[in-house]
Amino acid sequence: MKINELYRDVIIQNYNKPFNKGLLFKKKPKGYNDFIISYSKNIFCNEFIKIQIFFEIDKILDIRYETEGCIILVSSSSLMSFFLKKTHLKLSLEKINNFLQMIQKKKFDSTLINKELYAFQNISSFPSKINCVSMPWLLSLKIINKYIKNKI
Repeated sequence: MKINELYRDVIIQNYNKPFNKGLLFKKKPKGYNDFIISYSKNIFCNEFIKIQIFFEIDKILDIRYETEGCIILVSSSSLMSFFLKKTHLKLSLEKINNFLQMIQKKKFDSTLINKELYAFQNISSFPSKINCVSMPWLLSLKIINKYIKNKI
């Protein structure tokens, strides 16, 4: 199987069976402390994402999301939530920044990129999809930075 076929399969699998989909409203789950919910919309495609991140001191306990959009947005959201869940904030920020560097064809640390995320490495060849793939990562970055700022 060719590498492009593998990457396509990763994207399709995460679209059909996304990780961590669905927000946890009403009350915090037992054992969960602080959480922040934020929303972002891609006005060009009329897509949206709402992300809910649960924090415990310096760690992400859980990431949940609700999204409506293309296969790229949904699969990027799924993989983002999977790879950032249960990570320390510092590592999460490094992973997010490295992913964003990768999709912009800038220098990045490959040790911080999970192999499945390479499915999006050449997304810059499709300028209209850069917003779709980056939206969940940028929104998570915003939420984490807000949590860190409020924690200080």
